[in-house]
Amino acid sequence: MFTVNALANYLPINGLNTGDVSALYPNKFVPDGFTFSIWSVIYLWLIVFVGYATNILIWLPGIDHRYDRIVSILPLFWFSCLLNALWIICWHYLYILTSLMVMILLLITLILIYSRFKKHPAHPRKRDHQLVELPFIVYMAWISVAIIANTTAVLVHFEWTGWPLMESSWAILMMLIAMMLGIWMNVKQHRPTFSLVICWALWGIQRNQLGEKNAIGIVALVAIGISLGFALPELLHPKRGLKTTN
Repeated sequence: MFTVNALANYLPINGLNTGDVSALYPNKFVPDGFTFSIWSVIYLWLIVFVGYATNILIWLPGIDHRYDRIVSILPLFWFSCLLNALWIICWHYLYILTSLMVMILLLITLILIYSRFKKHPAHPRKRDHQLVELPFIVYMAWISVAIIANTTAVLVHFEWTGWPLMESSWAILMMLIAMMLGIWMNVKQHRPTFSLVICWALWGIQRNQLGEKNAIGIVALVAIGISLGFALPELLHPKRGLKTTN
């Protein structure tokens, strides 16, 4: 996964970097370029997870519930890595509809990983929650947003104009769906980190709409404010914001 993503922009694959492909399908839901730097955070966090998980698998085989927790997600984790690499290849070779199908499979895989965490409670130490669970929550949140963007790219590819709504109206609707998803993760799952990722994406959309005469930027700011209103109390509450899976 790391190698394919590096080659995607170093070679680049099919003569296009990831941003070049995105530019082929302009739409109002695409965030500003800086927003995609979150991939660096996700990949770095996953590298740390791999190191931590390897340490547990070597030194705590079968004698600690942390071992069982890691083993329960390993097949799904490797599958998610394959799907991520496959998405890059499909995206760069302009198989847009196929790339959307791959991304949906990736999100389903990440949801299954998250469900495994719920069946195998985290170690009381916060480190186990931060190094094992949080990277996948951030990953899952970003892929949730990416699927909306990928779907929009598919619609642009097939030259759908957004009828019966205007393009800006569809962008606003998609932002509200993303916001509601983040709120649900706060209220039902007590996962404020998920909402913070949604806020990051909304901020990128707002920045990308600067100078445009539409309501997208304003709605993005309002959605950020509402999302933070739900997320911050969870983060500041020691028994909720840092709550481990149970």
